[in-house]
Amino acid sequence: MLSTTELMILAHLRKNARQSLTLISKKTNTPISTVYDKLHYRYRGVVQKFTTLVDFSTLGFNTRAHVILRVDKEERAKLREYLINHQNVNSLYRINNGYDFLLEGIFCHLKELDSFMDYLDSRFILREKQVYYIIEDMKREDFLTNPHFLPQNDLLGSKPKRGKRKGIDNGQDQNKEQEQKEGIGMGGIRETFMNRMGKDH
Repeated sequence: MLSTTELMILAHLRKNARQSLTLISKKTNTPISTVYDKLHYRYRGVVQKFTTLVDFSTLGFNTRAHVILRVDKEERAKLREYLINHQNVNSLYRINNGYDFLLEGIFCHLKELDSFMDYLDSRFILREKQVYYIIEDMKREDFLTNPHFLPQNDLLGSKPKRGKRKGIDNGQDQNKEQEQKEGIGMGGIRETFMNRMGKDH
């Protein structure tokens, strides 16, 4: 479980993963060394990957849809393998309540999606299917991105430590001392972090 401070750092990363450690440190009133430690050790297994959100319509992919499928039990493994490896399937989930899979498909045009669905019908024994076309993204990847709307208490149940203004100033002083000690600025912090991560691998 993560503490409130750890959730706050994570929220800033969710908002913009390209922020420097220095900037995140200032926004959270947390020493750079602490932010580094959280990224380097605490978030392992939490942060799965850093990715980019794309407006696919600007690239010519104008048809997006969510497809729900129910298939014969004997066909599930084969259909799962096919969907995982299909280039037009952006996301794939296993679901319940009478269905087996939920997928997000991205295609250049409607005819391409129709061909995809026809092929599924011909190759697999589909018991039921539902297609929902995505007209507009109204909210996307927004959960845990606002540091102002986080649990006030530690997720483990303990109360967070409330530092006085003096403690906050001390944290900022530690940031400056850390930067001076390592002799790096905002750009160098990220580079140093990535280099150290590389050594572990």
